Amino acid sequence: MKIKKAAAVIARNVAVTASLFLIGFLLVGMGGNLLIPLYSSADYFLTEPDAVSSVSQSELAASSVPEADEPKEKEGQVTASGMEYPEYGEVYATLKLPALGLTLEVTYGDDLKLIKQKVGQFTGSYLPGEGGTILYAGHNARKIFGRLGELEPGDEVIVETGYGTFTYQVTLGEVVDIVNEPPINRDKEELILYTCYPFNAAGFPSTRYLVHCDRVDPPSSGQEG
Repeated sequence: MKIKKAAAVIARNVAVTASLFLIGFLLVGMGGNLLIPLYSSADYFLTEPDAVSSVSQSELAASSVPEADEPKEKEGQVTASGMEYPEYGEVYATLKLPALGLTLEVTYGDDLKLIKQKVGQFTGSYLPGEGGTILYAGHNARKIFGRLGELEPGDEVIVETGYGTFTYQVTLGEVVDIVNEPPINRDKEELILYTCYPFNAAGFPSTRYLVHCDRVDPPSSGQEG
């Protein structure tokens, strides 16, 4: 009887250990779903889930400011000099897509919690008016970015902020494989809207849909060129 009881105890302990191991594998080995809100979705959308490095929100916010030795003002480009950067998680702009009849709030920051119902800016990209690449991420729900595929070259995209209104024009829509780093260009102002692809995909598809938009409006009054 003692041998049977001991065997039963050992079997129960093994079962408990195996269950805990399986739970840990599901939480960590399959992309760490419960930890995703701590990550930037630009990292998450554009990289494999297990390649995302854990960074704090303060580090993400700090990463958006161009290096001090980089001149902000360039001939022929509007700058955001004199304005304050938004706080991480703050709604700082409105994105209008007239061709789709959509008006969406834009947050400064793009973790999955922030972009649940809104568009989020990758904080490692430039703000509208600064002369570099602006990255806006959104879920592939139809009420957010699930209709990006309907945009055509020449369609207008408008970003309204507290310091000015900026107009862009769609130049290209493309499907890309997941890449390691967001495509940041420091020499040309371009707005990139992106989401998971296919548009009806659930889970973690390995491709993304990007819409490239070039800046087309002249400098607003009160801003320096």
